[in-house]
Amino acid sequence: FAYKYDRRHELSIVVSHQFTKNFAFSANWNFATGNAITLPEQVYRDIQSDAYGNLVLKNIILYSKRNAYRTRDIHRLDISFEFFKQRKHYARKWSFGLYNAYNRGNPYYFDVQTDNDVSTGKLITTFNLRQNNLIPILPFFSYNIKF
Repeated sequence: FAYKYDRRHELSIVVSHQFTKNFAFSANWNFATGNAITLPEQVYRDIQSDAYGNLVLKNIILYSKRNAYRTRDIHRLDISFEFFKQRKHYARKWSFGLYNAYNRGNPYYFDVQTDNDVSTGKLITTFNLRQNNLIPILPFFSYNIKF
């Protein structure tokens, strides 16, 4: 099976430019093929007895072979601006920017969401695979003083 962190392709492009003595800009774009994951392929219901001997209806999930699927490709753009100022006894630097500047929803993990519908008079259960993302667009700010 494929290793969990097996990435066939990874690419990073970094652009950094100091416009003046006091101002700099940088951008970092990262691309990688998706992670290998194991996903549920089938769900069925089975009647089983619980610890007290009561019959209960349980959902049985059958999974694919280990890491048989891949998430979609991952990419993001980080940008930052820096302002420098040299004083007599110290130097200061203001930085601000954005992680994931174009708000790409890169997959972090997946889970199975269960929805029950009784509007037709019958219990209809649907199972949907839901992608969860880790970092949306995220601004940052920092202030550094160097003595």
